[in-house]
Amino acid sequence: MAFNWEFAPRWTLWGRQSRPRMRAVALALGSVALLALAGGAWNSWQQMQELATVQTEVQALRATPAKPLAPRASATTRRDGGLVAGQALSTDQRQGLRAVARQLNIPWQELFEQLERSTPPQVALVSVEPDGQRGTVRLQAEAKSLDTLLQYAAALQGQGVLGRLTYNKHETNGQDANRPMRLTFELMLLPTRQATLVPALQEGAR
Repeated sequence: MAFNWEFAPRWTLWGRQSRPRMRAVALALGSVALLALAGGAWNSWQQMQELATVQTEVQALRATPAKPLAPRASATTRRDGGLVAGQALSTDQRQGLRAVARQLNIPWQELFEQLERSTPPQVALVSVEPDGQRGTVRLQAEAKSLDTLLQYAAALQGQGVLGRLTYNKHETNGQDANRPMRLTFELMLLPTRQATLVPALQEGAR
């Protein structure tokens, strides 16, 4: 009487019984496919969570009445170190941008060019304030309606070095006869490429 001691199961692939090596290859391919599916599901879940967070912030902004804009220093006397659109950089601002550019390795020239290209005529970009410690840039913009500002902020997210969007506050500029809306928001900065602004700033400071 003959006994068959091979208890390992045999699979049939393409009409032939599989060998142990082929079974190992099939198992490995299956594992890779499962890992890829799990990774895709995790990325999709993260994107859905970020979208839900932004939608919640937008709903909160719409539900909150706009506050009158408090009087503040003019663009030529600001002391917060921010860059006001259309204003020449002071020595302190140049030094601050150099430090931030070195720290985050961000191409600041590309950032400002991106903002100029993406800002429509109906939106006035009031100020741009980079924060090297937090890795963010804070923007203040004005328009006739809050919806226009929300659409503008959402359009900037994900462009170039601009990352996740966070809304801060919205106000009514009572100092302007047209009483435009002002929105303050922040964008994360993505240091993905070599900074190109430092040489330009050094050249401009000479």
